[in-house]
Amino acid sequence: GIVDLKTFRSMLDGTWEVTNDLAETVAENLNEKRLLDPASIAMVCVTHIPTNSGIINPVEDIGQIVAEYNSQHKHNKHSKLPSILYVVDACQSVGQIPVNVQRMHAHAFTATGRKYLRGPRGTGFLYVPKSIVNDLVPSHVDHASTPLAWVDSEPTLEATTKQSTLQYNYREGAQRFELWESNISTKLGLGAAIRYALDDDKDGTVSSAPGGLQSIEGRIKLLSDYTTRHLRTMKRVELFHDNYELEKDGNNDIGIPCGIITFTVKGMDAALVKDKIMEDFANGDAYHIENYPSQKGRFEVSIVPSTSTPIDSKNTNVGTLVRVSLSYFNTMEEIDLFLLKLEHVLSP
Repeated sequence: GIVDLKTFRSMLDGTWEVTNDLAETVAENLNEKRLLDPASIAMVCVTHIPTNSGIINPVEDIGQIVAEYNSQHKHNKHSKLPSILYVVDACQSVGQIPVNVQRMHAHAFTATGRKYLRGPRGTGFLYVPKSIVNDLVPSHVDHASTPLAWVDSEPTLEATTKQSTLQYNYREGAQRFELWESNISTKLGLGAAIRYALDDDKDGTVSSAPGGLQSIEGRIKLLSDYTTRHLRTMKRVELFHDNYELEKDGNNDIGIPCGIITFTVKGMDAALVKDKIMEDFANGDAYHIENYPSQKGRFEVSIVPSTSTPIDSKNTNVGTLVRVSLSYFNTMEEIDLFLLKLEHVLSP
């Protein structure tokens, strides 16, 4: 969903009044004026680009607010960690827009390889600053990330049931988050995908996306803007969170700012809309219309069920959405064909 900076700042200022629907959940953290106690906040988690909309949340501004708070407050004097940890989920943003963890002031930054980086499924990465990495305890460990330092050579039956018979140390740095079992080939594939996106081909082993991330971002925004403006003209089509962009910029011509565009069609199930649109894309038929060549497998239309984003779906009262995922390799011809197909679906 959308992060409102004014509301977020009031949470850390101690001036945010909790509404009735949240009061029971956070009751122990409220004062007599029903204001949230910022000292009760341990972590702020933000999704950079949600899976169900094209919103780009202001993660750098949010990080700056958290950093300012941490510089003035210390919840636990015995801990080396900041009072509030800041975690950014960049699953949908890495690979389509430039990101900078330093400007975000992120304490953890996560991303997947299989989406806009176009890397292998099952890959991803976690960034944690060196200044705090050795003070964090991993949720999962094995003998690689947490090797045993000592084992009782002759444990008794009673002793084997006690943790004191084992002494272990977490590895320093990123290795404490890495497990022994991993797929080396997919890691290499992820590396190649990152280098491709960054236009970093110094040794000539991979081809590159021309211009790197700046070029990728510009291309995707161009395609998204074109698609958004045409979808707004279609009756029965409602773009999700479209008002956010229009109100923010005050410009009716502004498009969704990234490659994720979601919408509903009045009176039609989202899954049915998706299936009808994708029929010809999937089989390469593409209506056999001149100037609309077959683009089999290159254009992605899917659905986002409300269960993928339960809180935002509840707050906005929106169910399953149709989702268009645009990438830099898509063409205007493909978008025109998609729009033509959608118009056909909407026709009586």
